[in-house]
Amino acid sequence: MTQTSLPKRSEVPVELTWDLTKIFATEDDFEAAFTKVETLLPQFEQFKGESSFQNRGESLVECFKLQGEVNLALAKMSVYARGNLDVDTTS
Repeated sequence: MTQTSLPKRSEVPVELTWDLTKIFATEDDFEAAFTKVETLLPQFEQFKGESSFQNRGESLVECFKLQGEVNLALAKMSVYARGNLDVDTTS
């Protein structure tokens, strides 16, 4: 049985590599998403102990929209970060 080694990233055809630019075009875009999440998280404080969810449906909708925005950003960031870890595992 012959053991083969993994090719270096530079030796792999581009069409067989991760294209993380589909998620974030640049590292700066990733950092901007991170900063955005940091600014969004404190907004959840406005809903803390929110008893008006029972009487004011708009508050619940606003909370869910905020949650969706944060979750989407975090999901994209997670996939991008994990993909970056897997870009070159030969070292």
